Amino acid sequence: MFFLYLIFFISALFQATFLPLNLLLCAVVALSVIRVNRQTVNLLFFSGILLSFLNLSLVGLTSVYLLFSSFLIFLYQRKFKTNNLYYWFVISSLLLIGEGLFLSRNLSVVNYFVQIIFSLLYFVLFRIITYKKNDFL
Repeated sequence: MFFLYLIFFISALFQATFLPLNLLLCAVVALSVIRVNRQTVNLLFFSGILLSFLNLSLVGLTSVYLLFSSFLIFLYQRKFKTNNLYYWFVISSLLLIGEGLFLSRNLSVVNYFVQIIFSLLYFVLFRIITYKKNDFL
């Protein structure tokens, strides 16, 4: 679990300082598609609070959107097979476009494709972690 906290902390730090991409949302979607439990919800909440502090923005808005994203994925776990690449692509695209239109009001095609690539990398990384060591999640 410490490894996941480290990944989310580094993602929030890079998002707040270097990159104008939403790396934390990419990581949230990738992790939520694979597994949602109480520990991941706590991780999402605290990483959203951390990102709000680092961005000097309204505290809690990022956490609410991250938790909403995870809750939306959790709701559809029983209706769809959520641990596959097709579901990940659809839900990741919808959430990234929604975030670009409503929260950041900065939607560009280049940023969208780069975020999809980062989200795919997170998805592959979290699946490797889940299959190799089940105690990380």
